[in-house]
Parts: sequence; C-alpha cells; structure tokens
Amino acid sequence: MRRSLTRNIGYAISLCLFAAAMLVLHRELRHYHYRDIVAELRQVKPAFLVLAAFLTVLDYLVLTLYDALALRYIQRRLEWSKIALASFVGYVFSHNMTIVGGSTARYRIYSALGVVGKWSSAVTPHVLAAVSLAAGAILLFSGAWPATKGRMRWLDDLLPLPAIELSHFLGSLAGAGLLILARGLQRRVDAAYHLTVALLGPERSSHCSKVLITRRPSF
Repeated sequence: MRRSLTRNIGYAISLCLFAAAMLVLHRELRHYHYRDIVAELRQVKPAFLVLAAFLTVLDYLVLTLYDALALRYIQRRLEWSKIALASFVGYVFSHNMTIVGGSTARYRIYSALGVVGKWSSAVTPHVLAAVSLAAGAILLFSGAWPATKGRMRWLDDLLPLPAIELSHFLGSLAGAGLLILARGLQRRVDAAYHLTVALLGPERSSHCSKVLITRRPSF
C-alpha cells in the first residue's frame, strides 16, 4: 500500500512538472510559427543537415558501447543487435521523454531478454547510491552557482523572486538530503529509498527553475 502510494505521488509530481514545462514552452514559443522554423531550416545547407543526421546516428551507435561494456562486466553475452535495440530505445526515452524514463524502458527490454538476474540485486544498491551522491552534489553546486544576470529578467513577469529563491533553497536541502541518503541506499535501507523518492519532487522543481533561468529559448 505504501509503495503504491509513493509511486502514485511520484507519477502525479512528474505529470504536474511536465504540464508546467509545456505551459512555459507555449508561453515562450507563442510568437513563433512552424513556418518560421521551416524557413530557417531551408537556409541551412543540405550538406550540413546530412552531416547532422549522420552524427546523430553515430552518437547513438557510440552510446551502445556503454551497454556492451556493462554486459561484458557482468559476463553476460548478448547479440549486438539486441544490445543496440535496448540502448537506442533507452536513450531515445532519456533524451526526449524524461517523464517516462529511459532506465525503465531499458530494464524491461533486458528483462525480456533474460539478462536481468541475481546480479541486479547486488549492483542496484551501489548504482542508486552513486546516482544519489552525484545528484546531491550537482544540486548543491547548482544552487551555489550564480545565474547570468540578463537571463533573470524574463522571469520577472512569470515568477516572483521569492518563488525562485525558495526553489533554490529547496533544491539545496534536497541535495544535502541526497548526499546523506546515499549511504542508506548502499546499505539497502527501505526508509532511505522512500525518503529519496520523496526528495525527487522538490529536486525536480528546483532543477526546472534553474534550467528556465539558465536556458532561455532563442532563435
């Protein structure tokens, strides 16, 4: 019951943040039409578009080496075509649909292929602990790093300054909490897992505000 409630709360937070991101994108891109984008693309030389497509394909091919090395580390053999499929689907979701999650898609594919087994119970806690430690450090550094002054002005009519400062403060608290909980995740403490999931809400909201401040869309 508790796990189901925690999972549903995580889904609800993700959907709310996704809706907020769509509203912000609609607000920022309402002055642009798809014809403007098509006109800009037509000004790019076809050779550059072909080169961009080639480098994109090459990038996904190189990313398959991560999965191949991981499988080699756990001494599990699998055909490269299956590795490429799992890697491609996982990174497509990670790069374009973060609300779904590439790790979930990759896990389902490898489970269907019979790769996920006893080794996952031994590796997963260490991976979660490392990710939690890295996320906490990134949040603390991100909150302490000052934003560019010019990029703060466009948020004046969207969010009040106290809301932005509160998001940074919550992000710093979440970062400190993730650093502390990393040890609990490594030791497989259930409470540490649930607290980490609970901290993902303020962590995501603060990260979204930081991205909005530092990455304003431009054409």
